[in-house]
Amino acid sequence: MMKNYLELDLPFNFVQDNIALPNFDGAWKFHIVDPQQYLTNAALEFFAANGVPQVSCQFFRGDAGQSSSIHVDGRILNDGNLYVRREWAINIVWGSNSSEMFWYKPKHQDLSGAVGSTGVVHPVYEKEDVDIVDQLKISNQPVLCHIAIPHSVTNYDTVNYRWCMSIRAMDTDLSWPKAYKFFEQYASK
Repeated sequence: MMKNYLELDLPFNFVQDNIALPNFDGAWKFHIVDPQQYLTNAALEFFAANGVPQVSCQFFRGDAGQSSSIHVDGRILNDGNLYVRREWAINIVWGSNSSEMFWYKPKHQDLSGAVGSTGVVHPVYEKEDVDIVDQLKISNQPVLCHIAIPHSVTNYDTVNYRWCMSIRAMDTDLSWPKAYKFFEQYASK
């Protein structure tokens, strides 16, 4: 059965050593950064060799003891429709001693939208409007994540930030089911 995540075991590091972390003005905001300056050559070569020649990288910072909004990584357009550019991301998390990601099924399809914790107008749900369908305690290994359905993150660590580099394909043709099937060969045992 396909879950909404897949823990990966790849024989290289994704993130370069000694990277400069972006400055954040609040929790759960994101910064888009240049993949060439943050990803290792091995990571860039891996994506290129597997049909993903261009990737984008986003940094997120979760404050200690905080949760993100329950949201979809997409935008509510002016006509009220949801636009989801990418369905998956590979997330690499560090800093926090304990964090967890949750995926949800909405109880209704209200796309009224709200400005979420990242500052983007996207579907934001209240806890009473969704049911949990998957959850994963995040470790320091890369995780393939379904980002086109409602999800949230909780940083249980009350002292440390939760840093996340989220790597996303620029090509939008690789759907969640296709990405999951491809990355299954790299699933941790």
